[in-house]
Amino acid sequence: ISTMESTSLKPHGRGYMAKPPSGSERLHSQIQRQNAELTLEVHDLRRQIVEQQAERQREREE
Repeated sequence: ISTMESTSLKPHGRGYMAKPPSGSERLHSQIQRQNAELTLEVHDLRRQIVEQQAERQREREE
């Protein structure tokens, strides 16, 4: 047996005998990804609001 055997035919990260994800598993994964993206977007928007409020406060104090 050669040590240069190709492993590229094996699905990466799921194991040789793993079955492909079901439709509901794919959907769940997609929803989790979208949720993470939305959470980051909400965090960025909240940060922007805080920065704008601080800027307005500084303008009022001048």
